[in-house]
Amino acid sequence: MASSSVTTPESTRRTSRDLAGRGFAAILFAIVAVAVGRGIAGAVVTIPNSFRPLSWSELVGVATLAGICASVAFSLLARWTARPERWFVALAGTVLMGSFVPLAVVGPTVSGATTELLAVLAAMHVAVAAGVTLPLVGWPGPRSQVEAASIEE
Repeated sequence: MASSSVTTPESTRRTSRDLAGRGFAAILFAIVAVAVGRGIAGAVVTIPNSFRPLSWSELVGVATLAGICASVAFSLLARWTARPERWFVALAGTVLMGSFVPLAVVGPTVSGATTELLAVLAAMHVAVAAGVTLPLVGWPGPRSQVEAASIEE
């Protein structure tokens, strides 16, 4: 009687090195995304130095923290699910939508907040979300070896 076991092909396993590389790229992409976004916004809208949520140190700090948290979440999904990219995109979208709640509720009470500044801050949320998501899911390439194989069939 033959016994069968479920094995994961070597080509579909993610190594710690691969995950660390994706995580490092996610942090860098998030920082670059907010830097570019903040630079464009500063050219279009006057951003006072007193408005702390859009200060350079705050933006870089939050982008770095978001990249670290996203990398940990993706690593856990890669360990526990067969399609971590798909689950991560859903998680990132949910977190992004949730990040708008305090922006809408608390944002208007922040000293110096105007509609334009809150719109720029919302754009920074989107920039960070895109900055961490794209490198982690491997966009624009195939999501994973398993999904690439299923696409070819």
